[in-house]
Amino acid sequence: MKEAVRAFILSRARDVFQEKGFANATVDDIAAAAGVSKPTLYNYFSGKQGIFMAVLEDLHARVAELIRPHIGNFREDFPLRLRKMSVEVAKNFFRQQGLVRIMLSERRLIVELFDQCGKNDNGSKPPFWQGETYLAFVAFFQFAVEAGELNRCCKPELLASIYIGMMTQINLNQMFHTWSENEYMNAVQTAVDVLCNGLLNKIQ
Repeated sequence: MKEAVRAFILSRARDVFQEKGFANATVDDIAAAAGVSKPTLYNYFSGKQGIFMAVLEDLHARVAELIRPHIGNFREDFPLRLRKMSVEVAKNFFRQQGLVRIMLSERRLIVELFDQCGKNDNGSKPPFWQGETYLAFVAFFQFAVEAGELNRCCKPELLASIYIGMMTQINLNQMFHTWSENEYMNAVQTAVDVLCNGLLNKIQ
């Protein structure tokens, strides 16, 4: 029951942050959107910063879940897996452009919040961008390297960083040009094709 309430508050908080941004959203806004009192909200979260970090962690977890089915899938070759995964990840990002805009425009703020709030169970803190999404991308490329689909000189960590950088640039362009979903997806597919062709050329 408590997990269901927490998840519902998070879903409403995500809507509030997407609509108002981090700076303009308030705990009152989130409590009203979730239909709970502020004391109830504070039973689950420490405050606005804690709620926002939980929303970002949930976003990372959802993206990682989209990536994992494409790891170790021998039924499809690397180009097809990469393209399918990219379409699913891109659609998820497009649906949550409000959060993506906050992540891109207020990166320093997010890193500061992570330094304050984000910890592993043992109390240590990994670099902010090496979260669940990053690790899932590393595993995706690691499988391709170990399966011989990519040259063994390819470093999965570097490929994951390049891929994330590519998606970040596309989302920055989306912020400035306000692409339609079709335009956004076309940009993603074009970038993925270029990346895929470049990687496959390294093993020829």
